[in-house]
Amino acid sequence: ARAVGGGGMAAPEGAAEASRERLRLLAMLALAFALAYLVAGEDGAPGGPLFAIILVYVCSVAGGVAASRAKLPALSGMLCVGLLLRNLPYVGLRVGARVDPRMSSVVRSCALALILCRAGLAFDVAALRRLIGVVARLAVLPCLAEATTVFLLATLLLGFPPVWAAMLGFVVAPISPAVVVPGLLALQESGYGTTTGIPTMVLAAAPLDDVLCIAGFGICLGFAGDGGGGS
Repeated sequence: ARAVGGGGMAAPEGAAEASRERLRLLAMLALAFALAYLVAGEDGAPGGPLFAIILVYVCSVAGGVAASRAKLPALSGMLCVGLLLRNLPYVGLRVGARVDPRMSSVVRSCALALILCRAGLAFDVAALRRLIGVVARLAVLPCLAEATTVFLLATLLLGFPPVWAAMLGFVVAPISPAVVVPGLLALQESGYGTTTGIPTMVLAAAPLDDVLCIAGFGICLGFAGDGGGGS
């Protein structure tokens, strides 16, 4: 009987803690919007670019949480929220269209830097030294194979000029750090593959893959700008 009574007491305590957590979250959100208005003035007011980018972030996090509870990847929920905030008739004009491209570019750069810093902090130096050759092959060979495949398909099936087909290949080929790094860090924290150094190997190869694709795209863009891209 005491066990049943204890369970009955635990349920209200859990509900009260959840309510307090929601109140703290709402208070933090209100404080964030208030600080944005006090610091940035009209830019932080509703309809301003800073207000819009904060609202996009909050809604994206909420969409990720909702997707996770539905047993879907959190990124899919964030992507759907972004599409809705930019393309819904009224909301798109009030929120999505208000985001300053320069501000969003800075946010993207900061997010990429944070992801790569997390990847660097998770490196196992001993495993990296042991697998340096494998890391180089993993960074170069799949990237070039995928870029070449897309190049051939775009040239033969879509009729792209060679330079533009190569640019498309280097756009499609790179690894997304936002997808790969958090998943590998979660696996590494759970102990998967740590003895063989697989997480470190992939975490080291992913940035090199992106650098190679950026360099290839820049080279092809230079040729296209010089008039070598065809019509």
